[in-house]
Amino acid sequence: MTIDNQATRSKNFILWMILPLFTISGCAAVHDAIQTVVAKTNLNVETKMSETIFLDPVPKEQRTVFIELRNTSDKPGLNIKPAVLKAIKNKGYKVIDNPDDAHYWIQANIRQAGPSDPETAKKMLLLGYEEEPAGTVGAKAEADTKDETQEAEEDSRFSDDEIAAFNLINDTFNTFFSITTDLIISEKAKKDAEISERSKIEVKQKVAGDKTIVIKEKTDRKKYQTRIVSTASQMNLQFDEAQPALISGLSHTLSNLL
Repeated sequence: MTIDNQATRSKNFILWMILPLFTISGCAAVHDAIQTVVAKTNLNVETKMSETIFLDPVPKEQRTVFIELRNTSDKPGLNIKPAVLKAIKNKGYKVIDNPDDAHYWIQANIRQAGPSDPETAKKMLLLGYEEEPAGTVGAKAEADTKDETQEAEEDSRFSDDEIAAFNLINDTFNTFFSITTDLIISEKAKKDAEISERSKIEVKQKVAGDKTIVIKEKTDRKKYQTRIVSTASQMNLQFDEAQPALISGLSHTLSNLL
């Protein structure tokens, strides 16, 4: 069964199930309910970055890229490399194997892939490449959730049964997947530039005590970090079905950083 046929059957089933709950609400409530069902049966794909990155423009002969892609998620079969290579080559960049000869480096790691939910995806995006205290993100996410709940409660057009029907659509039939990718992209600095890189590594040990290792070194590269979160949602969606659209969004974002 194709995705389109599956979506049509799901839409018809949900409409048949919830319409009796809206018979006393008037046209506006029924219209909103139908629009919600239609939206849930369409594949919705989004790709967002935690930070925007701007690289310096270079002449055509310097448009060379070294690419290092890793996948430490629990979806080892997820392979984004062919799509990323194609997207970058289509932009006129040459992909080379020697990092010393490349003007740009793209180093990416897929740290999460699979089932998720909108709030978790939002938290992962807000955390960015470098994690912040959990309390800060949790408080913001909790506030966002309260705002959405308050808006739903203030809409007097819907009864408790109708709100329950909306929740049924959301919780039971709408499936949500995400891919979270941490990214370092770097470019060669000009010959007269002086760049120092400082890395801080914290090692936690229960017996010997915690240790902090600070590494300082000179480098000829300007490095930028960001996080990319790609999401897909649809009724009765399977990860294998969502995967092509998620990979397409991720490869599009990676290639357009150049």
